[in-house]
Amino acid sequence: MEPVEVRFTNKLARELARYKLDLVSAQEVRWDKEDTVRTGDYNCFYGKQKINHQLGIGFLRNTE
Repeated sequence: MEPVEVRFTNKLARELARYKLDLVSAQEVRWDKEDTVRTGDYNCFYGKQKINHQLGIGFLRNTE
């Protein structure tokens, strides 16, 4: 099974393409690490606060 980060970004990338959005931010991303996930035509950049997995933020950007 794929990690939750990959499943979420795949689903979100499909919706962004449907609405023709190039840049979207997400608040309260509570994933356990900082990383970049490539999915379709989008890159998802995300990170977190160093304490309590709170206040994380993510951005999805169209790469085309």
